[in-house]
Amino acid sequence: MVRRLGQELGEQLDLPLRDRPPEQMDLFDPGLVERLRQQLQQGLQQQQPGLPLDQPQPANLAEIIARINQSGRSKPPLILRITYNGKERFVEPYSFRYRDKDNPHIPQLMAFSVADGIIKSFKLLTLLAGDVQFTDRSYNPRWPVEF
Repeated sequence: MVRRLGQELGEQLDLPLRDRPPEQMDLFDPGLVERLRQQLQQGLQQQQPGLPLDQPQPANLAEIIARINQSGRSKPPLILRITYNGKERFVEPYSFRYRDKDNPHIPQLMAFSVADGIIKSFKLLTLLAGDVQFTDRSYNPRWPVEF
């Protein structure tokens, strides 16, 4: 989708980006990059409203698992902001467990819910419909982080 939008913008603005030699790159209008970013943001928001350009929403299960793994493996580990069943939560990720009887091959996230003060399990298929974002807050693990 992003590639298609970029091609459409390039055609609309008549920008042969690949054909331009590096020494001519400074001939671009200084505001061009900002205008392109804004148009791309508008195009993405038409597809998925509220989607920030700098931290796109995960598109599939593999991306969600990768984000959770990256958060847990960070030194120190990072708290995640997730939207689960329509509710925003801040969680400390600890591990994956295979406990879902309906989908035994898909892991569930085991994480400490900061607001509730307890460990909870989160179905990754439900997270697909929500949001998984990094925060800039780290945490001191209460238990071993298994990522």
